Amino acid sequence: MKLVIIRTLCLTACIGLQLTVSGATSEVPKPLEHFRGNRLQELRRSTLEGARSAANAGAGYEAAKLLQGLANSASGDDVSRQAAALLEQWGLAGEHLDETVATKISQQIRSRLQLEFQTQVDLAQIETLIEFRDFAQSGSLLAAVLSRPLIGNAEKGLLRFCSRLGLPTAEDFAEMRSHSESSLVDRLKDASLFSQRIEAHEFLSKADPMAAKIYGALLREHYPNIEKVRQARNSSQNEERSRFGGFGRRTMPPGLIARFGRQFGGRTPQEAEPKEADTEVELTIDAVVRSLDYLAKDDTELAMDLLKMSLDHFSEDPQRGKLQDILDQADLYLLGLQAAQVDRSHVHLGRFDHKRKKGKASEIFSGDWVPTYELTIAPEEWAKLKASPKDYVRATFKSGKTSLSNIGVRLKGGIGSYRPLEGGNKIGLTLKLNQFEKGQRFLGLRKIMLNNSVQDESYMREGLGYELFRQAGLPASRVGHANLIINGESYGLYVQIEAVTSDFLSRWFQDGKGALFEGSYGSDIDDWENLELDSNPQLADRAHVKALSEAADRAMDEGSLAPLEPHLDTKAFTRFMAMEVLMDHWDGYVSANNYRLYRDPKTEKFYFIPHGADQLFRNSGGDLMRDSRGKIGQAIMEIPEGRELYLAQVRDLLANVIRSANAREQLLERYHNVRAHAALDPKNSNTVIEFDRTLKTTLAFFDKRRRMARWQELALDDPTLARRLESLNQGSRRGFGGRTRGGRR
Repeated sequence: MKLVIIRTLCLTACIGLQLTVSGATSEVPKPLEHFRGNRLQELRRSTLEGARSAANAGAGYEAAKLLQGLANSASGDDVSRQAAALLEQWGLAGEHLDETVATKISQQIRSRLQLEFQTQVDLAQIETLIEFRDFAQSGSLLAAVLSRPLIGNAEKGLLRFCSRLGLPTAEDFAEMRSHSESSLVDRLKDASLFSQRIEAHEFLSKADPMAAKIYGALLREHYPNIEKVRQARNSSQNEERSRFGGFGRRTMPPGLIARFGRQFGGRTPQEAEPKEADTEVELTIDAVVRSLDYLAKDDTELAMDLLKMSLDHFSEDPQRGKLQDILDQADLYLLGLQAAQVDRSHVHLGRFDHKRKKGKASEIFSGDWVPTYELTIAPEEWAKLKASPKDYVRATFKSGKTSLSNIGVRLKGGIGSYRPLEGGNKIGLTLKLNQFEKGQRFLGLRKIMLNNSVQDESYMREGLGYELFRQAGLPASRVGHANLIINGESYGLYVQIEAVTSDFLSRWFQDGKGALFEGSYGSDIDDWENLELDSNPQLADRAHVKALSEAADRAMDEGSLAPLEPHLDTKAFTRFMAMEVLMDHWDGYVSANNYRLYRDPKTEKFYFIPHGADQLFRNSGGDLMRDSRGKIGQAIMEIPEGRELYLAQVRDLLANVIRSANAREQLLERYHNVRAHAALDPKNSNTVIEFDRTLKTTLAFFDKRRRMARWQELALDDPTLARRLESLNQGSRRGFGGRTRGGRR
């Protein structure tokens, strides 16, 4: 058989040789000539991107040689022009490149790329600082950027930045350079207000088109360049969506696909609504008064802004007194609201008002200190961990002067956040200090949870979310940060979550020996037999969870919360549910995923504890009355008494917890410290630019969410308004209208 194959190969070779000699292959193209048309252009574009990547990776000379070849290999095509432009940016246009200048060329390119990158970093931070309302530091940083030589992408980046904020965009920026730092601060304050007003107008165009026409006309009066700024903002947002996969877009874990299929809160393209005709409106005081009279009932903040712009516009009008009277009355009205004693007895819990001991570990969670943890894992234990990642292996733990032997280490994380040991991944870890040596603790902690934050580029969303849960009077983990070293290798910055152990439960409930369950991958309470148990199996009675599930069924059948009351603190649950919805915790119990359920031995009632909240604050247009996959949530929303209690919680939380000033205060305490550590994280696949951009969208979330939630409640009685607002919801599968009791214009 082998002989036959050899003979066949030899015969084929001879035939091929004869064809070549006889000229039968004369039509075979010469080398590289088979790359033509689109295929050739695609290769050239790939080479161009490869040259850019090579330069960023440190191979500057090699990148320059590639670009020179592309620039000279074809005349006038887009790739050759881009290659020539890059060479010019790097100061190499027309330069002779050979090995004798390779080091010099690489250093020159590296220097210019570093300058471009630093400018991008600074501009991203300036926008974040503007969201923090820290105009002094943002003005100082902008002055530093303007003082540098701006070339290539650095100049383009500054041009885009100025275009988005409505700042001067002359190519040499001479006009901006001539201003003092204090003048730049004033310009950034104006730019911030301008941005807020553009967003308000975009919102009003859906919520109240008639008021939007008045508001838009006044905006154009104040800001003649508004359309250019709007286009620049839209272009920037599209670029960010392309880079990061889209803010508000949902990715469903495979475990939930199997359970719910396409039913789970995914994003379904909506039919585009016909665009409102942007007709001209006559700006008269009477027209403004009519819009104010209507808008003030729905959105006092927007009405006040409209009033202020109107007063400026009609400063010389004899009838301006009408507007001044409205302003005086509005001031009295707002003062009266602030002085009024609001009755919160129907939503206030009181259950967790007692003071909790901070304990030694409080310094880890304060934000003032980012400790470093060193793990030493022997080769044989590492092999065990690789073979069975969720089983504890032995390791040595060290932090400062503390050293603990024989602690337990295992990988943590679910679908989305889990990373295997292979490939130099940034793994998530659970450290159980007393796994093999009873009684071992570190600053009073028996367990350390280290999240890799691969789903949160800011490292700060989960910490902010749990802080707001606690401010709402609900049990939630404290959050800090830590740097991790494993066997001498730095794994970078981690988010340290306070473990929900009996110690945690004792701080909140005083009795921490109740049954604790964890829900994940779509497991609801009706799957009570299979819920994961996080407490002592000898103390857990799953019959109580079964009773809770059956009570939810009876409550829906009877249309009353009464069957739930003996098993569930309904006031605490509606507050918990409102927090999940308002913070856009799309992957929590509202989706029957990522939650903990504790039965308090003292009250014999269940309480929900937030879990896995590392993807918060994304979709500010999320459905206030969204479908709940969790059975308890379904019962609350189906029962009128439950809906009213839920909406009362929403109003109270919007007034007292979900506020932009609150978020700014909490994040600013840690921002600079965390940012410095994140920038040095060797395992972080993102740059500090993504850190700032993610934090900027987080800060911008709150004002938008508060406004949207208030209008969504109005839309419950107005299906027309509901349909208009639905187009602003980036992530929900369905709208939030439905009931009709009255109409709006």
